[in-house]
Amino acid sequence: LKLRTRTLALQELVITDPLTDVYNRRHFWDIVDRELNRARRYDSSLSILLLDADHFKQLNDTYGHACGDTALCELCDLCRDMVRETDFIGRIGGEEFAICLPQTDKEEAEALAERIRQAIETSSLDSQGKQVSYTVSIGVTALRSSDHSADDIIARADTALYDAKEQGRNRVICV
Repeated sequence: LKLRTRTLALQELVITDPLTDVYNRRHFWDIVDRELNRARRYDSSLSILLLDADHFKQLNDTYGHACGDTALCELCDLCRDMVRETDFIGRIGGEEFAICLPQTDKEEAEALAERIRQAIETSSLDSQGKQVSYTVSIGVTALRSSDHSADDIIARADTALYDAKEQGRNRVICV
């Protein structure tokens, strides 16, 4: 029993981001590949959200890395509270996260993304007695019949995220 418990704990360490306790990049991409294949096999929908904390370097430089770390953890906690147990959250870069939404069409994904954006915009965290707030930009897309791989859907979500940042940040762009 102890060996099994340790093995499960070690496996969890290998697939999880240590700061935010969401899946790490490598494991998240494996999940997207698996869910894309499942969606194709059962002719079901699949959507992806890419989120990026706006002006995160400025937040770190102004309030310190501990505040930045807290902001990333709270971002993940807010997302966890808003997604289903069947959805997957991953940290794919410093302040960039992705959410894989099986059996979710583009309209449902866009509505969720907007709820997440609003929840983060209206939240704040305490840093040395000051209330600190931040926003996120979110790119949203859904699986298309023309997608040949997970790279196709991820690239499209990344383009939408880039467009959200270019259009002023703190917004959701769905393509």
